[in-house]
Amino acid sequence: NEALMIADTLSSILPELSAGDRLLVVADNCTDETGPIVENTGAEVVYRHDLSRIGKGYALDYGLSHLAADPPDVVIIVDADCTPSPGALRSIARSASALHRPVQAHYDLIPPPGAPSKYIMVASFAWGVRNFVRPLGLERLGLPCLLMGTGMAFPWDLIRKANLDTSHIVEDVALGLSLLQKAQRRCFNRRHL
Repeated sequence: NEALMIADTLSSILPELSAGDRLLVVADNCTDETGPIVENTGAEVVYRHDLSRIGKGYALDYGLSHLAADPPDVVIIVDADCTPSPGALRSIARSASALHRPVQAHYDLIPPPGAPSKYIMVASFAWGVRNFVRPLGLERLGLPCLLMGTGMAFPWDLIRKANLDTSHIVEDVALGLSLLQKAQRRCFNRRHL
């Protein structure tokens, strides 16, 4: 149920697409207008209704199954409430393709306009440490970057082998560990999501 945010997210992604790119939205157990809003933008939408299997992992698996009939070279995962900065998606797609590795974009939390509360300022600082400072440190040490659930790019042959069909509440961590077991080091891309 992302009807309040999905149009803004799609309007930031659609101009970034090149000829041959596809934008697929999985309307997962939605009870609002998410799907029709997506359809009105011209993006592709698939509907998944399965209340016995709830979670982002199931939605991702469903989307990948849909893409399997005509697979892309690279799959990028962006949450419906995220706004990629210009060029970020292209940058992580190129990196994933060139390095043949999963790539994580710099996922930033931008406080709302106005005078943010002390809580928001602390949360933004903590978010920056977790999602920018830590990945840079891991990169400097030659260690894999952690996946953050959005702003992730994967070569098709790597993501299609991943076990996403789960109810993990932290599906990004589970996916990262699964890829690490298969010796797929993740890279950090400093482009903002």
